[in-house]
Amino acid sequence: MRPARTLSSSSPILDARADRSDRVRLPEHFHPWWAELGVDSVGANAMHVVWRVRGPQCARRFRAAIQNVVSRYDLLTSRVVSDDGHLYLERAPEWAFPERSSGDISSGFGDGECEQLHRMIARIVWTPFTAGLLFRPFVIELSAGDAVCGFVPHHAVMDYYGCQILAREIRGELTGNAEGTVGDGRERLQYADYVRGQVDWLAGSDARHRLEYWRECMRDAPDTCLPNAGHVEGTVSLLDCLPFELSSTLRIGLVSAARSCRSPMAAVIMAVNHVALAATLQRGDVVSRVILSGRDSPALLSLVGNTVDCFPLRAPVNRQELFPRFAQQLHATFVRGCRHRVRWEAVKDVMKEVGAGFIAPSFNLIMQAECPAQSARATGTGSDVSLEPMHVRRPLELASASLHKSHHMGLFDTGQLVHGQIAYMPARHSKTSVEIFVERFLRYLTAIAEDPFVSVGRLMDGDWGRATSVASE
Repeated sequence: MRPARTLSSSSPILDARADRSDRVRLPEHFHPWWAELGVDSVGANAMHVVWRVRGPQCARRFRAAIQNVVSRYDLLTSRVVSDDGHLYLERAPEWAFPERSSGDISSGFGDGECEQLHRMIARIVWTPFTAGLLFRPFVIELSAGDAVCGFVPHHAVMDYYGCQILAREIRGELTGNAEGTVGDGRERLQYADYVRGQVDWLAGSDARHRLEYWRECMRDAPDTCLPNAGHVEGTVSLLDCLPFELSSTLRIGLVSAARSCRSPMAAVIMAVNHVALAATLQRGDVVSRVILSGRDSPALLSLVGNTVDCFPLRAPVNRQELFPRFAQQLHATFVRGCRHRVRWEAVKDVMKEVGAGFIAPSFNLIMQAECPAQSARATGTGSDVSLEPMHVRRPLELASASLHKSHHMGLFDTGQLVHGQIAYMPARHSKTSVEIFVERFLRYLTAIAEDPFVSVGRLMDGDWGRATSVASE
């Protein structure tokens, strides 16, 4: 662990609220997420936003936009330090702006050069946080009016919603549509306030009531893990990903099935996932972890921080039940879980107390409406700026993780197609077992799109009409 330092209250990077956010102790339940930050060994686990920016003085304008936003976020100039066995979030007076010039790119900028650009961005995005700060902006200046810009916050302190806040503010600064300027009295977003608010809330009666809910509903819950899991908890290995896709025809069928089931499409897909898990495990008691991004308290809605949360979704699968009824019950369980959300670390402690397993697959569905706008343009005399997203692939050699207990299913609904993938550790699961599960999941989705009123037992037994034609389109 790096030794702690004492910051001067006169440091120019600290704003008027420095007495509240100069240094704050991180609660114990944060430590699993922050431990690697404390030793400066953060590698490939980060979220990133990358843009191609075109316009007059685009690189200079991006730097100015970042500087403007940084002055409003204590998180963006913070690091984690260790002192007497405790972790602290500490403001850092140093703040540098990494950048590359066009000299790193071959002339011509054809297909090969685009691939070279992507590799360069990947190196910037996924290199370790050796400087210790939790946020890195960067700019690659291709020419005087063409640059690739972006920022990288660590996933442990920045959720999807928080990235949207930052991206929206930076885009607003770039295009001249910012809601305010530094020094205009606008409330600053202080992560230290979020940490203190979480600590106070967890000590209150509401959190205790929610933990009692999990203590009861998760009593004796089993592990839910795909077959062929071989290694003990804590194994770290490269992740393999198995991509798949729900065609537009299948998606339309699922939308119609959701109306018939009187449930959201997300609930229908979650229900099919649970039925597929039950059939794979040949067991009716199934648990998955549903990933959410949001806040429990309205007072914390404007704060950026570690609020990617999840909770266990336990749904007993009854073969005699009609699928619409099962989907409605699972959706009701999901809604109750949302109302009783507590930090996952606290839920895990309760699950250990009541003899519940917490090895469970993760389920993450992102709808198109949750994503930030893909482009923006501002017009004005001599100040046009156009923005477009850059899609950067994650380097395979850095695709390691230590938090996966089973597989992770990620789905992204574009409004036309649904792109999906399952990430899994080959050291724990065979590729064959994952492929079998994905094939079953797609078959069940197809069956529900054709006949949502099928019974769960018939669904699991394959007793329906043409089962595989839609999924393969």
